[in-house]
Parts: sequence; C-alpha cells; structure tokens
Amino acid sequence: MTRIIAPVLMLLLVGVAVASLNQETKFTVDPITYPDGTNGVAVVVVTMKNAPVVTVDYYTEDSVKYLGRYTDHSGGEVPTASDEAREFAFNHYFDKW
Repeated sequence: MTRIIAPVLMLLLVGVAVASLNQETKFTVDPITYPDGTNGVAVVVVTMKNAPVVTVDYYTEDSVKYLGRYTDHSGGEVPTASDEAREFAFNHYFDKW
C-alpha cells in the first residue's frame, strides 16, 4: 500500500509546485477613461513564470470592440492591486498594437 501512496503523493506535490509557478492574476478595469477621452474596459493580466509578464487587452465600452493589446516583459512595474492595474492600463494605452 505504501508503495502506491508514495509515488502518488510525490506526483501530487510536483503538480502543485508546477501550478504555483504559473500564477496568473486578472484585473478587469471597468469603466476606464482612456487618455484620448474615450471610455472602455481594460483587462490586465499578470502572469508569473520565470519573470512577470503584464498583458493589457483594451476594449470599447461594454467590450463591444477590441482595440488592441500591450504586453510588457520587462518586469518593471507589475500591478498588484486594481488601482495599480488601472494606472498601468492608462499609461500604456498608446503603446498597444
């Protein structure tokens, strides 16, 4: 019985460790007024793998039209709260593609 439990327990622990390395935090900023004066929705996702990656998807009001995406791999500013996510999305609005 212990010969079966030990490998299963080990696999479970490895799975938990791998899952914790790929943590993702999502902030939905709704509503947001973009620097050009239009209103919309910004979805900010922070993914923690080897280094933090911040991705912002920009939409018009009610998420009707997709406006573009900004991705930051630098690991510089990483939002950890809703107000920081709003500021990050606002600051990088004109950097989207």
